[in-house]
Amino acid sequence: IQTHRKAKNMNTDIALLDAAIEEMNNSIFRKGHIRLGFSSALTGSGMAFDFRWFVRNIIHTHSTGEDKELEELLLRQGIHIEYIDTLETLDEKVRQPDALRNQRRRWIASQLFLALKMGRDLPTALAEGNGDYLLKTLQAFIAPRSILLGLIGFFSCILCIFSPVSSIKWWILLILLNGALYLAIPPNMRYKYMSRILRQTPYFVIIMLLNLFHLKGMAQKFNHTQHG
Repeated sequence: IQTHRKAKNMNTDIALLDAAIEEMNNSIFRKGHIRLGFSSALTGSGMAFDFRWFVRNIIHTHSTGEDKELEELLLRQGIHIEYIDTLETLDEKVRQPDALRNQRRRWIASQLFLALKMGRDLPTALAEGNGDYLLKTLQAFIAPRSILLGLIGFFSCILCIFSPVSSIKWWILLILLNGALYLAIPPNMRYKYMSRILRQTPYFVIIMLLNLFHLKGMAQKFNHTQHG
């Protein structure tokens, strides 16, 4: 079971951005999955396991993204992951840019590690018709949303100069992606904090793109996230 992880603090713009991203993940990868009949994604805290299953399987995790590896093991074994939106778990959000950058760098490395691991088991999942595993594998190979925003925005602007007609589809993609992310943020957070979230978004996209060049060894090297 995954509970609703919610920000404990929103006392800086970075913490607020982190809180908004958390709620996007709740809307898309947890509540959204359940509504469509798939398993919820796990998210590192606020999780509840059958204890005997946990003891048998935690020894098979080998990266700093052990929650994602546990999710992969559950899905491979055909165990459904439930999400309880009304049960909240408070999570302290990072407050400083450096902490956010290091945390996301570790997460990107863990996602890449998981993608390579799940890709090897994809034929078996296809043969068994394991829809949960197939969806998770597909998501593991998709770039983080912030990187997609940066890349799609870049191609939209470049094609406006060299091929205006071709740029139309890229602008449509950019609008649809932004619209989906906007709707994934809870209404009270959108109305109260949207201007502050938007101010931090370009910075976040840049640090995520730069993190792509500093991933070596990060999946196996755990650096505690600094919250202060």
